[in-house]
Amino acid sequence: MNRRPTRTTTLLLTVAALGAVTLTGCASGSSTAAATSAPAVTTSTAPAASATTPSETPTETPTPTPTPTEEGQLVEITVAKGKVTGPKGRVKVKAGSTVILRVTSDVADEIHLHGYDKHADVEKGGTADLRFKATLTGVFEVELEEKGLQLVQLQVQ
Repeated sequence: MNRRPTRTTTLLLTVAALGAVTLTGCASGSSTAAATSAPAVTTSTAPAASATTPSETPTETPTPTPTPTEEGQLVEITVAKGKVTGPKGRVKVKAGSTVILRVTSDVADEIHLHGYDKHADVEKGGTADLRFKATLTGVFEVELEEKGLQLVQLQVQ
């Protein structure tokens, strides 16, 4: 019996292949975008103020949102002993807005915003701000690059 793939099967395989190519391209470390638009980076060794989160009920999972500030939408993340604290899940960000990723870490590493190819160095025991304009829509991972530790996913819409 000779079975030919349906159009749906062919389309799904094509989309899967394109997705794999896109993810591979993101991990390639292209420096083209970084050379043309460097993000504003601020580092310090002062401890960041801790944010409190509202209590959650087991049946509801609110979508995390950044804290609005005069400078933009602030997303605060702390890394200590290999654990990430801050917003859980995907953080929704308004397209066209300025976003500030504020990362406090007990290890020195590079903060990397995939898709935008923006990055900033954070010192051991320090805090670094990575500012960018949310011009691309979609879901983008933020990680400590050398550790391979995902900090948060940003959903720009």
